[in-house]
Amino acid sequence: MQMATDYENDIAPEARLPYRGIDTGAQYRAILRRLSQLLEAAGSSLQHQVKVDTYFASRRHFGTREVRRQLMPVGPPASMALHASRLLVPGALMTIDSVAVARGGPPKEPLQTDAVPLPVAGYSQAIRWGEWVFLAGDLATDFKHALASEAEVDTRTWFREPIEVQTRYTLKKLSAILEHAGSSLRDVVYTRVAMVDPEDIPGMERVWRETWPEHPPARNIVFSNSLASEACLIEIFAVALVRGAKTPREEIRTGSAPKPLFHEPQALRVGDLLFLSTQLAANEQGIDPSVPRNPRFPFFGNPAKLQAEVMLRNIKAICEAGGASLTTVLRTQLQFTDLTQFDAVREVWEAHFGPEPPAISAAEVKGPFPVPGCSVLMDVVAGVVD
Repeated sequence: MQMATDYENDIAPEARLPYRGIDTGAQYRAILRRLSQLLEAAGSSLQHQVKVDTYFASRRHFGTREVRRQLMPVGPPASMALHASRLLVPGALMTIDSVAVARGGPPKEPLQTDAVPLPVAGYSQAIRWGEWVFLAGDLATDFKHALASEAEVDTRTWFREPIEVQTRYTLKKLSAILEHAGSSLRDVVYTRVAMVDPEDIPGMERVWRETWPEHPPARNIVFSNSLASEACLIEIFAVALVRGAKTPREEIRTGSAPKPLFHEPQALRVGDLLFLSTQLAANEQGIDPSVPRNPRFPFFGNPAKLQAEVMLRNIKAICEAGGASLTTVLRTQLQFTDLTQFDAVREVWEAHFGPEPPAISAAEVKGPFPVPGCSVLMDVVAGVVD
């Protein structure tokens, strides 16, 4: 998680503006400078990024595109941008979660195809790296209109559900981009699905089951206050393998963790990586029974802390079933409906992961999450050790 802070002040001096504004350029430049140093130390670079998730604290943000062109002039990474309520540092306009590959490996190939509308922001539709393909988050816009004409629905009728139409249109776009990259929807191994309203999940699920009737990819359903187009209800980011890839994949199942809430595996093991699906402190009956507080003792126990305990117990079980462990978790992305609970969750997180914890990012979204009572959500990727 990268923000324009020096961890001594709130916002680093070089990223402060002389007025309270919405220009993210100064903060973005400060973030990329720090990120560049970290990546160089890890044997990578800004140019070796393949995927970037960005949370913006306001819909009205400007200034990032020119900085991106200056510091990443060739092959910018595939991107996904979400709108959050709050970030961890007051005054932060954005936070970035980056995935990069090491120097010396296969060449990074940025890909664009005019088979679908081309994005107007400075990012690649897809990045191909060896047998892997990383797609940018896509949604039901043609980048000229809030909604593409094919995705428009007359909401005065009950004939078609907007979420079904938008999901189907978005997957059609992703399919065309994957074909251009030498892949297909059948080769998708992980998806991150951003939604505005959890009540749209059933409609999205119907299309998901049509697309992947069997062996669906691992999937994290996350939430955003709004998407790049306010008319859009869903954004889908995907990771796939190229056709004929030799990298093995295996669905992970264990009775030591709850069954998935939706049409997704508990996790998918793909080569040396383990992609876990949505983590909530819930099972098929609802929120885990260990979480709700006794109403007769309302000031005893912290619900978010209890939820973190449940999720990390489940994550541990899924990781071990997939040949990983908590010590090999690489990244955790957290969403909160109340960011004041971050510190309580962080205590649990540090207790489980010890002195060498994985990368972490966190943001507050308005929610609610799909299961009543759940206020924390985790997205986890681990490395395989066996």
